[in-house]
Amino acid sequence: MNGSCPNHIHEDDDDDDEDYYSCGNPQNDNSRQDARIQNTEDTVTLQRKTLNVTLTVGMLIILALLGAVIMTAYRLREVTEQLDAGVSDVCNEFSSLSMEKGGLVPGEVWRWIVAAKADMHLNPESAHHLLKVSSDGKSVYQESLSSPTRAPTAETYLVCICVSSENLLDTRSYFELKVTQQVPWTVGLRTESFNADDTSDNNPDAGIWTIASAQELK
Repeated sequence: MNGSCPNHIHEDDDDDDEDYYSCGNPQNDNSRQDARIQNTEDTVTLQRKTLNVTLTVGMLIILALLGAVIMTAYRLREVTEQLDAGVSDVCNEFSSLSMEKGGLVPGEVWRWIVAAKADMHLNPESAHHLLKVSSDGKSVYQESLSSPTRAPTAETYLVCICVSSENLLDTRSYFELKVTQQVPWTVGLRTESFNADDTSDNNPDAGIWTIASAQELK
């Protein structure tokens, strides 16, 4: 009797002929099948652990971001409260000042300023031929280019300026200027010795102190 399994077994059947090949130990086949099942279970277990770790890390990141947002919101609230307190203090301080001439000037200072108000009049004889002084001497405006040219006098300036009739340099004086047109302008004080026709320097060293519109400075 041979203990090995036959390499080939052939059986006849009335309907079909079938060949069966069989070789090996059934216990080995079961072991391999068990090993495959165990490997599959280990793979599933590893995947579950990996998923759990991933979910845990994700939750930790979300909690950290949420904590950062809460801290930022809390800090922003503190800063906002500080700013509101600062603005309130500034408003309270400004409310103690007198509102005069559209600006913020203490009432005592403003009364000291207007006490030196000067009754200014422009000298029409000094006006350049493109400038015309009103009949009350309070206003000056630009003549039309088509207007007839006025005959100059000894007081008429060749540059486009007009001076006041009053001498204010020996007193403390206050006056206002209202600009009604969007044109370049310059206003200031000069010494009696300053002659705009003789010098182009518009600075205190030359004997004149002026302020000008932004258009004039460009």
